[in-house]
Amino acid sequence: MIAKPPEMWAQFTCEHPFEQWTVGNEGHAVELDDPDDALGLAYGRPAPMSSDLEWYATGPARDIVAGYEQPGVLHGDVELVAGVLELSELQAHRTHRWTRHPGAVLPPWDPGPAVAHLGLRAPFRFPDGSVCDLVLTAHGWRRRTSPAQR
Repeated sequence: MIAKPPEMWAQFTCEHPFEQWTVGNEGHAVELDDPDDALGLAYGRPAPMSSDLEWYATGPARDIVAGYEQPGVLHGDVELVAGVLELSELQAHRTHRWTRHPGAVLPPWDPGPAVAHLGLRAPFRFPDGSVCDLVLTAHGWRRRTSPAQR
């Protein structure tokens, strides 16, 4: 898969099915003063970023709701304004989910606990107004959700 809209490039290549993927991205993110700003209008500073990553399987794929997931490791570089973040032998997994019915909504999926502690937050708002705020802690993902705002 390759996508090249203006100001962006993304390419995902299956090098060997169920064994190796190459993932490359170039684009822009928004640098925010506080992660909570992502739940509002997310005004911030445009920040270029890119990644060149390799994912390798460490075990067989297993069935999940509407698809499968597979454990692996990740190697590569993420280039940010502040410098290059080098990744080596990070535990990772890939997930593939789908539906055969146009307009159908996939059921929720919980990736389970994470094992890293980076203090990262990933807040986002769904089109219906509901909010999910994921925080990566030493004990895995902490999830805070709220219903749609009417």
